[in-house]
Amino acid sequence: MFIILTWLRPKTAFRLKRVSKYWAEIISIPHFAIVILNRIVGTHTDYFASNTEFDELFFRFPPSYRSICAQKIIKVLKAAGWSALSWCDLTLSNMRLPPEIGLFHYFNGLHIINRGLVGSIPGEIGLLVNLQCLDLARNQLDGALPVELGLLVELRDIVLYGNLLTGLIPREIGNLTRLVNLFLCNNQLSGEIPCELGKLTQMRRLRLDNNRLSGNVPIELHFGMTMLEYADLRENAGLIKNTI
Repeated sequence: MFIILTWLRPKTAFRLKRVSKYWAEIISIPHFAIVILNRIVGTHTDYFASNTEFDELFFRFPPSYRSICAQKIIKVLKAAGWSALSWCDLTLSNMRLPPEIGLFHYFNGLHIINRGLVGSIPGEIGLLVNLQCLDLARNQLDGALPVELGLLVELRDIVLYGNLLTGLIPREIGNLTRLVNLFLCNNQLSGEIPCELGKLTQMRRLRLDNNRLSGNVPIELHFGMTMLEYADLRENAGLIKNTI
């Protein structure tokens, strides 16, 4: 029975979980995931560029599958010399970023743009220690920005505009001294702009417009962001708009 099930495509196999408790137990074990993923996935990067079913396994199916998917993706893409992850051709309607996203710490870029992601950004994002660009723009992400972003000291670009993010801007972002672009516009962020952002001396473009920010613009931004070329703080009704 085990061998027969492994020749089914993953989506078909998972539908069979409803037929029998015995089948459901087989399909849920990690070894089944290993066998079925090794069968359907080749050793070439072309598979990842053209096959959305495998990508969906990482986002949709149980943790045992997601972990194994991550390991498989890392192995193949590292061998091919890829340095960034991009899921720009996948429709992820009502899917969430799983905690296993933290397994991709090898890569320096994560790009999932306008793919319908929902839910919050997991704290495990802080495990992506080599990340230089985080682009999750134009999704439906909500909740607070994780303070673990402050652990990603290699970041140059944070692009999270056009979501439903709420809460405060974490003061830990001030730890990202290599940050060049910070785009948090068109969300629902509130509270004051943390003065720690003044430590971002490499900042070139800052967009916090169209949020719910309030209070004074910290003077530290004026004295610290000496390389700033563009800043937009408009459409924040409670913000006292000093010039930076």
